[in-house]
Amino acid sequence: MTNPKRAQHLSWRKLGEHTVILDSRVNQEVHHLNEVGAYLWELCTGENSLSDIKNNLVSDFDIDEGTADKDIMYFLDELRTKSLLDTAEGTNE
Repeated sequence: MTNPKRAQHLSWRKLGEHTVILDSRVNQEVHHLNEVGAYLWELCTGENSLSDIKNNLVSDFDIDEGTADKDIMYFLDELRTKSLLDTAEGTNE
């Protein structure tokens, strides 16, 4: 299991409950994250394990672990697809 880490080439800004990510590599792509996406993004530091992220999500959003697992994996898959995570993705747990 890995510790997800945001890619270093990105800039982002938190705007209220949302986050906007600027990928300056190609075409200045802009990505908008909703409240939960912004929350998960903040935890993708390379220091939090998937288990840490899930525990935080379950606690702070009062959802069950199964839903949290699915939401986290979907979100991380989307980030990977868009090259928004560091390819090394932090350290092994």
